Amino acid sequence: MQVFDLFFKILRKRYKALLLFIVVFLVISFGRLYAESPTESFKEVSLYMAVFDRDMTPSSKAFVEMLDKKHELKEVEYDEDAMLDMLYWREVDYILVIKPGFEENLAAGKTEGFFEDFKVHEGFTERYMASCLDEYVKTAEAYIESGLTTAEAAARASEVLAEDTAVEFVIQNTDDSAEFGEKLLIYFQYMPYILVSVMCYSLCVILIVINKKDVRFRTDCSCITSKSGTAQIFAASGILVLAIWLVLMIAGMVLNGGIYDGKAWFAVLNSLAFTFVAASFAVFLSNLITDENSINIIGQIVGLGMSFLSGVFIPQKVMSSSVLSAARFLPAYWYEKLNNCLTGEGGEVFETGKCFGYMGVQLCFGVIFVLLTLIIRRSKKNETTA
Repeated sequence: MQVFDLFFKILRKRYKALLLFIVVFLVISFGRLYAESPTESFKEVSLYMAVFDRDMTPSSKAFVEMLDKKHELKEVEYDEDAMLDMLYWREVDYILVIKPGFEENLAAGKTEGFFEDFKVHEGFTERYMASCLDEYVKTAEAYIESGLTTAEAAARASEVLAEDTAVEFVIQNTDDSAEFGEKLLIYFQYMPYILVSVMCYSLCVILIVINKKDVRFRTDCSCITSKSGTAQIFAASGILVLAIWLVLMIAGMVLNGGIYDGKAWFAVLNSLAFTFVAASFAVFLSNLITDENSINIIGQIVGLGMSFLSGVFIPQKVMSSSVLSAARFLPAYWYEKLNNCLTGEGGEVFETGKCFGYMGVQLCFGVIFVLLTLIIRRSKKNETTA
């Protein structure tokens, strides 16, 4: 069992990165799941502002009234040193000056030079206000083009932009009493990313070390046969992969408050199928690349890229059809399709046969990686013996 022992000896030296990924994933998952509901946490940005109206026309006054409804305006003496001091000490976030000729220029269709501002440095506040000012000017110009007078257009634009915008959140499932409620849905939704990352940082790196020439030649010169060495590597890899999967499943049970029930078992089987895909991909990668640092980069690129395209980070129902068509060639797409079946998202209907079909597609990806690995190993062996 020398090769078996070597596998876990290498793992003991590199277990910190493995634990770090799992712990960070669990902390983020549990933190997000028990955080405040998004419908309660959203609040439009409101600034502490000072506004100086140097135009004093109906249009500029309507604009100031609009700002007063959306932000908290403070009375400030027009003194540059005093204003800069207030900005520095965060007594105000932004100071705006409406230049003379505001209404006249707005009527003439001029879009530049309306305002002057005071700020400590370029940042979110400056960009946010620039966007708001640009939105107001364009809205007022649109009303002027429709035939309204400048004062009427400014008043109408101020009225429209002062209204609160309705924000609708996409919530996938809110029935926590269901067999596969919102908490489990979110937990299993992000599983593909963590599985790919963990397999690349643990299994893939260990196999790269074992496949190094000096280690491999030393093993070949020993009394260990090739079949025995390969079997020991498969056994050790299987134990590591199953251990990682079991840790994640146990954490899911803690989140669920008990043993999985009903549809949730399909999510468990789904994660097991994708674990096989992630592990086979890691084995394939270890035979293709020999640089450990490159593995870390490739693992992140593949994990993040596949997650964004397949609906891991963004629900599939809000993604474009062209992106989803391309994502069909990625295993994580079929993983998320099965999760959608369990919740009815995107018009998916729960059917046992369909769920096993989606798992079967994922297993096919895993088999492809295994076959590619065998081809690469065979070609390398032929090159060595040639």
